[in-house]
Amino acid sequence: MLRNMRRWRKDEDGSTTVEFVLALPLFFTLLMAIFELSYLVLKIVTFDDAVAQASRFIYTGAAQGGAITAPQLEGFICENAPFFTDCEENIMVEARPIADFGATPTDNASCRDSADTGLQPAAAFSAGGSNEIMFLRVCVTTDTVFPLDSFGLDIDRTPSGRIQLVSQTAFTNE
Repeated sequence: MLRNMRRWRKDEDGSTTVEFVLALPLFFTLLMAIFELSYLVLKIVTFDDAVAQASRFIYTGAAQGGAITAPQLEGFICENAPFFTDCEENIMVEARPIADFGATPTDNASCRDSADTGLQPAAAFSAGGSNEIMFLRVCVTTDTVFPLDSFGLDIDRTPSGRIQLVSQTAFTNE
């Protein structure tokens, strides 16, 4: 029996398989985290660009005098943010005049979540007048690709678990 034990201890058959089985879950977790984070950054960049285009639309005067409503601006942003599948049901636009650039609101953004069956928040919307300093804040909720907890990322979430992305800007109307 002692001879069999020595032979078993020296036998290295299958050692690569054991290492592979131990390393595979870590590799796939890392791969999923890289994909999830990359896709989230892509969504953030396109969302910020869409909000910048919307602010340009407002400060050039095209939206002043009630020429555009909040739902129309939401639709404009959603058209320019192609990676959100259900954008128009999950977006909230807030636009209001402020006294100066240092007076940007510090309260939390109002977000809409189509998965939430409760009352949806209302946000102020005014395109402002000529030479008025405006604050534009847009919040959209979106799902993650993998049904995990975003790999430990500290991201604001709705009660239904969707991620909240907020973009805000201040500008002077022309």
